[in-house]
Amino acid sequence: MKRTEVEGKEKLSKTIATSDAIRSLKERVLFGARRIARLTRIRKTMLFPTYSSEIVDRIEREPDDFRYATLALAIQRLLADRIEGAFAE
Repeated sequence: MKRTEVEGKEKLSKTIATSDAIRSLKERVLFGARRIARLTRIRKTMLFPTYSSEIVDRIEREPDDFRYATLALAIQRLLADRIEGAFAE
C-alpha cells in the first residue's frame, strides 16, 4: 500500500471512532436527561406497559422512545392475540 492510502485509512478510522464516541456520549446524555425528567415527574413513562421490563429499558435508551413504545405495544398485541402473518412498521 502507498503511504497516502495508509494515512487516509488511519484518518477514516479516527473519524469513525470520534463519531462513535460522540454518538455514545449523546445517547448517555439523553438517557440521563430522561431519567431526571422521570424523577422530577416532568416526563411520565407508561405506567403499566404490556411488554417486559427489559423492553422498557431498551426503549428508554432510544432517541425516539415514543415510536418504539408504540411498536412494542403493537407487537405485544399481535403475540397475545396470536395473529399470524407479516408485520410492517
